[in-house]
Amino acid sequence: MEVKATVTEIYDWLVDTRNREKHIMGGAGSSKSHSIAQYILLNRFLSGHKILILRKTFPSLRDSALQLMKELVSMYQLPMKLNKSDFTYRSDICKGFINFIGLDNPEKVKSSEYDTIWVEEATDLTIDDYRQLKLRLGRATDDAEIIFSYNPISQNHWLKREVIDLDSSIAVNHSTYKMNPFLSDSYKASLEELINQNPNYYRIYVLGEWGILENVIYTNWDIVDKIPPVEETIYGIDFGYEHPSVLMSLGIKEKDIYIDELIYQKHLTNEDLILLVDSFGLKKSSYFFADCAEPARIQEFFNAGYNIIDANKDVVDGIDTVKRFNLHVTRRSVNTIKELNGYSRKRDRLGHVLEEPIKFMDDAVDAVRYACHTYMAGGGVAELWAGL
Repeated sequence: MEVKATVTEIYDWLVDTRNREKHIMGGAGSSKSHSIAQYILLNRFLSGHKILILRKTFPSLRDSALQLMKELVSMYQLPMKLNKSDFTYRSDICKGFINFIGLDNPEKVKSSEYDTIWVEEATDLTIDDYRQLKLRLGRATDDAEIIFSYNPISQNHWLKREVIDLDSSIAVNHSTYKMNPFLSDSYKASLEELINQNPNYYRIYVLGEWGILENVIYTNWDIVDKIPPVEETIYGIDFGYEHPSVLMSLGIKEKDIYIDELIYQKHLTNEDLILLVDSFGLKKSSYFFADCAEPARIQEFFNAGYNIIDANKDVVDGIDTVKRFNLHVTRRSVNTIKELNGYSRKRDRLGHVLEEPIKFMDDAVDAVRYACHTYMAGGGVAELWAGL
């Protein structure tokens, strides 16, 4: 089957590079995921390969790579069907398949062998995850390959120290937003502005180079496997479209807050977002704190029956409120964990650290701040309502 598609430098690199293990690391907006998805679909799947696409958790995979693949299948009008019982794409025109699995269900990964594996956001994985995945790559297949894509968030990450630096057989592609001809001018400008906010963010997300974490705002958090019984659960919403729309659950128990990422997805209309929130079956009478800069979207949630409240968006005071608590983040909240690891303060042109955070990759932490600070501003919702 012949498909006409506009491709990028990264796509061409994937086609031309014969190494068994490929790492595509680079900045934001560099078309890493889009280019790999095109390559997987048009080059590997249509050639009959057995393909695994995965992330650390299935919810994060569903909202990123799986959604992207659905859009491309529709765009190219490919005769492919997604079996929603096992999340596998198949087609009558070839023998290949594409299986989507999260590492929160590791037994599924261990049950099959593949000749193509794509690991999205590979920095979320552990080195044991990495080793297990390599065992799943077809040993007898000459053109088997495993592709890792990620932002190079820290020069101390195991991917650099224990993999790339020690294995010369790995092919590495460094990409930046300048390789993506489809970005808007406003998005390019927001990336370039990072040089005036924090050199480390500029290094990672603009230059696509390994970062050196500094001036991180939140250190009062850890990772937990599950949430214990709590006194009350509230929710934070950050609206987006080109940026992710986010729904965060905050379980409060004295000085502990248990954080769970429920939604983190781009390109959702407000109608889409409300339907997605509905799917969780949450109590609509719970307190939902949302970005007050979006009154029309808040009104739609209210009309849908949600007890939604304009959030107090004071950034400096809000951060101070959040820092008073012990934060416990569920292991499956991979986007939130990534944001917390990099959420840093701005620097001025002279290098002085400012109170304000960098306004970049902060959707989940903003939603957490909205809920926590607004709820706690008057000592809890009861006092908050008393003052309205």
